[in-house]
Amino acid sequence: MKWIQLFLQVYFVKCCISSNFNSRTPISYGFTLDNSIDHYTHLMENISSKHESYNSDYYSHTLSESPEIKTTNPGDEYDFIIIGSGPAGCVLANRLSENPNWKILLIEAGDKETFFHDIPVMSAFFQSTASNWGDFTEPEPGVCKGMNNQRCAFPRGKVLGGTSTINYMIYNRGNRRDFDKWAAEGNYGWSYNEVLPYFMKSERSRLGKFQDQKYHNKSGNLNVEYVNYQTPMVHAFVKGSQQLGYQKIDYNGRTQMGTSYVQANTVRGVRHNAASAFLTPIMNRRSNLSIYLNTLVTKVLIDPQSKVAYGVEYNQGGATKYAYVTREVILSAGTFNIQLTTVTYAFGCWASQSLT
Repeated sequence: MKWIQLFLQVYFVKCCISSNFNSRTPISYGFTLDNSIDHYTHLMENISSKHESYNSDYYSHTLSESPEIKTTNPGDEYDFIIIGSGPAGCVLANRLSENPNWKILLIEAGDKETFFHDIPVMSAFFQSTASNWGDFTEPEPGVCKGMNNQRCAFPRGKVLGGTSTINYMIYNRGNRRDFDKWAAEGNYGWSYNEVLPYFMKSERSRLGKFQDQKYHNKSGNLNVEYVNYQTPMVHAFVKGSQQLGYQKIDYNGRTQMGTSYVQANTVRGVRHNAASAFLTPIMNRRSNLSIYLNTLVTKVLIDPQSKVAYGVEYNQGGATKYAYVTREVILSAGTFNIQLTTVTYAFGCWASQSLT
């Protein structure tokens, strides 16, 4: 049965590639259909091997098809409720549940990721599915001119792992001057030297000799490696850049002035999202962590007198339910959904006061 499943998976990927490339016509990207198919055939075998090797130390930290999600009864009380299972939510659930005396609830509006989310070439496809919230920008002068109604797609993950489950996996920390500017503007603790230890704590670097050792860690949760499949055109670009005087660098290291291959959150070419990195290793090991999937938080419950959050209202299976908290409700639902949650609360308060 597993060989039939693998055959169908490989055939599916080959069909996807064939729909984009013509094997009888040389293409100008430096690679051919045949070696592309070989790469993705190998990738499918790697994914299958990864899932079969769930008990190994290496792959137990990368399995994307999550173990059974543990849930408890509606109305239960928790120390922390985390809204949203994107990169921030997954890390918070992992770190907070390290304390066995704390009870954690992680709420996700989408479903868990599937086998096919692991395949990098499927990223664009999943951005047109229920794994994406499906937002679009509003028309603005001079932008998105080639799009329908001058509106660009704004993909955001609605799935366990959030946008890290549907994005293109490129790992780039950003420029240190931006962090230092934020700190100088009053965001204390956000300078590059202050956030760097947290970048490093999360990282499991597999960059080999092409890495700035002082800026990387090899024992974290999130895998970082150079893109597994590199075309001749990419090699020519890097070589040409060096001939123009640009040094080959690690752009997540000391400097970003130079040329480099792309660093990605993958494991041997397989997507390594936030859920695979921070949730899968602990799901069956920490009984104090519960996860609700396909659950939409509709309101943060805030005491009108103390102005302190004491729980959340959520919709699950069409029913309105409640969960309560003794310490904190943490909003990590993304830039837009955090706003929607807080606006819903504010509007509810305004409507209540208006009616009275």
